[in-house]
Amino acid sequence: MLGSDRSRGYYLEMICADFLARANLGQGNPETLLFSMTRLFRLLPEDQKQAFLDGLSEKSIMKRIPRKPLRLDPVAYEELRQRVLRRDGWRCQACGTMSNLPVHHQQFRSRAGADTEPNLLTLCSACHSSIHRRLVRRDP
Repeated sequence: MLGSDRSRGYYLEMICADFLARANLGQGNPETLLFSMTRLFRLLPEDQKQAFLDGLSEKSIMKRIPRKPLRLDPVAYEELRQRVLRRDGWRCQACGTMSNLPVHHQQFRSRAGADTEPNLLTLCSACHSSIHRRLVRRDP
């Protein structure tokens, strides 16, 4: 073992700093991640090493990764879009205008939002752009 908890904590901090520095230089190189994880793994007590290995099964890792829903094919998406427009009375749900009407994903696809009627909303182009600008400014 490496001595006191304090020295192990310091060593762990150094590994993390090393990983972050290399990851930034390597632009996401998987070899960098593997190298750093190997160094970190060696610091764990035997029982924690085994628990870590037990938790690495493909199934358990994949459950934790949020997945984007599959994108609808263009024909199915256009049918869905038309249903949403009819549902919303062919009006922007923010300002009421009836021209330039895209549909807006309330839960973004990039955040696992689905192409479903409850997740889509009719907005005019101006309101749609305004909402996205406001959300982008709020996101880090």
